Amino acid sequence: MSAFDFVFVIKSLNPGGAERVLVNLAAHFYKKGFSVAILTFEKKGEMAQSLPANVPVFCIGQGIKGLLALASFFNHNEIKRVISFLFYSNARAAFVKFFFRWKGRLILTEHSSPLRYAGGLRLANISRKLVGRLLFGFANKYFVVSPELVSDVCKVFRVDENVIEVVPNPFDAEVIRQCGQVEITGKAKLFYDKYKVICAVGRLVPEKGFDVLIKSFAVLPDEYCLVLLGDGCEFNKLKKIARSSGILNRVVFIGFDANPWKYISNSIFVVVPSIQEGFGNVIVESSILSIPVLSTDCVGPRFIFSKSNFDDFVDPGSVDSMSKALSKYACSPFNLPIADYDNYLVEKVSEKYVI
Repeated sequence: MSAFDFVFVIKSLNPGGAERVLVNLAAHFYKKGFSVAILTFEKKGEMAQSLPANVPVFCIGQGIKGLLALASFFNHNEIKRVISFLFYSNARAAFVKFFFRWKGRLILTEHSSPLRYAGGLRLANISRKLVGRLLFGFANKYFVVSPELVSDVCKVFRVDENVIEVVPNPFDAEVIRQCGQVEITGKAKLFYDKYKVICAVGRLVPEKGFDVLIKSFAVLPDEYCLVLLGDGCEFNKLKKIARSSGILNRVVFIGFDANPWKYISNSIFVVVPSIQEGFGNVIVESSILSIPVLSTDCVGPRFIFSKSNFDDFVDPGSVDSMSKALSKYACSPFNLPIADYDNYLVEKVSEKYVI
């Protein structure tokens, strides 16, 4: 039997916003002297390389095997609190807490609106909704990353509003600034030396809106270059769009990089083109690096910029709106906002998890 102050549960450590949050929290608590472990249902993933070397990561497998392994780990170790990320892990952690009578404290975390994956009439969505309604009420806390998600969680999963708390994503400003000073090398450096670079970061998936960004970027003159950081299922599609738009020579696909901040810090501004965004990690990360951000009008970006007077958001999914915004701000990026990030620093946010 081992003793842990925190056990983090997530499907995998493949690149993503929630995965970055887990890494930030695990690293912070480990540095503070807490005992930490991470459980994944799939192989570690690239984000594992950002963890301190001595933080254990256990891959427990999928299906019934993974569920039983999760229950065994919970009940055969002394665990003060479990922090679960995203629906896949939330459902399994809540199932173990109830059906295997685990007595520890369970915190579920929500990073996007459940209306996206558990709303509507699709069979898979209805199944998720029913699972959530059956199990999520057994959690001690349900953290959401922005205020607008509270009503969505109540509506979809019927979780008691008193259990839900708005806890934004945490960021380690010192690490981000240090990594932002690292020199860019290789092919990317040639583009940063030659062009004025606009950067976008995220998984290459439909909801991130990179197709709209690439189509819109074609309106900018040849002195501008678009750098995309991230991997995903839309890579080939996005490359075709860049080619058909005549700008493939000015769109750079970096793929996943454990240090996106060196690219952000050398860009004139960052674009968040998401169709839907529960928070928007790159907005805070860019602001820590004093790089302005152009964003679509989603709940997460509006929440992050709520203390600024900026209201010139781009219509999600609109090539026309994005094209006009890029044309407007490419020559005056200093008119774009930098968010107030003090409330998102890991030292402050992490206190919410010590319950």
